[in-house]
Amino acid sequence: MRSDPPPPDWVIIRLRAIGERIRAHREARDLGQAELGEMSGIGRTRVERAENGASDTDVDDLLLIANALDVPVEELVADGRARRRAAPATRPRDALSCRRAVEATMGE
Repeated sequence: MRSDPPPPDWVIIRLRAIGERIRAHREARDLGQAELGEMSGIGRTRVERAENGASDTDVDDLLLIANALDVPVEELVADGRARRRAAPATRPRDALSCRRAVEATMGE
C-alpha cells in the first residue's frame, strides 16, 4: 500500500493559518462546529479537520465554509499581506473560481 508523502512545511503552516481563520470567523458568529458543518453541508468532522489544518481539506470545502460564514474565500485562504494586495474581495460561488483564488494565494 502506497502512501503519499507528507506536505512540505510551508503548506502545513498555510493550512494551519487557514484553519485558524475559519475558527475565528466561526467563533465570531457564535457557531459550533456542528452548526457550521450543517450550514455548509460538509458536516462537523470536515469542519474540525479544516480548522485543524488537515491536508485533505479541499477547495470545495473551503468554498462551502466561506459561503456559510458569508465571507470571501480570500478572507480564509490569504494571509494579511495578500489580502491587502488583492483587488476588492469577491465571493466566488463556483468551485473553479474558488480554486483559482486559492491557487493565487498559495503561489501555485
